Amino acid sequence: MLSLIKPRFALTLVIGLFAVTAIAIISLRIYCFDTSAWSAVVTGSSLALSITLLLISWPKSYVWLAKWHNQFSPLAPILDLNGTWRVKILSNWPRIQALSDTLAADGDAVPMQGVSGELTLQCNLFRTLGSFRVADAQSARSSRTPHSDIVASSLRMENGHYIFSYIAKANVSNPDPNTDEQSYLFASEICFKIDNLDEGSGKYWTNRKYSTGHNAAGEIALERLTENSE
Repeated sequence: MLSLIKPRFALTLVIGLFAVTAIAIISLRIYCFDTSAWSAVVTGSSLALSITLLLISWPKSYVWLAKWHNQFSPLAPILDLNGTWRVKILSNWPRIQALSDTLAADGDAVPMQGVSGELTLQCNLFRTLGSFRVADAQSARSSRTPHSDIVASSLRMENGHYIFSYIAKANVSNPDPNTDEQSYLFASEICFKIDNLDEGSGKYWTNRKYSTGHNAAGEIALERLTENSE
């Protein structure tokens, strides 16, 4: 689960939205449709609850909230992760392979491997869904691992920056028995500076085939491509 804003603020926002919606519906039914007070309260509260749940689960609601807050509020901006992000990875995988080769010389002399991809995120007030897809058609990895899905995530403030952490799970269609498991986890922690929420960078790690020491790790960078605001 991902709380995109502080839990207390999110709860206050939900309660406030429900209260305002309920009062508006109840008042409308009493004064415009001459409905009894009890009937107006029951139907108004039920309808207000349905509207509130719909709004807080709709990603566009969070997009609008973040946009209005960032434009008009003097408080720290809200990080809106909705949209598609270009991903650039610098992996130590070639060095891991070199170190596992008894004939290899120095693993540190082997260059890191660059991998590109796209991360698509869809978020509301309380959770995030997303998937990562390898975009490099020349990568042998892309044909065996079409995409990975986010299974857990978190967002926090640290030293004035947003820290986005997530865990994704990928299934390998044709695993190499020497270096691959049938499925593996991909974890990352990415820092977004408060003055530039369209780019972030950090570290990543996968457990690829930990039983044989084939764990990949390296650097990851995100750049916003599109926003899901239309």
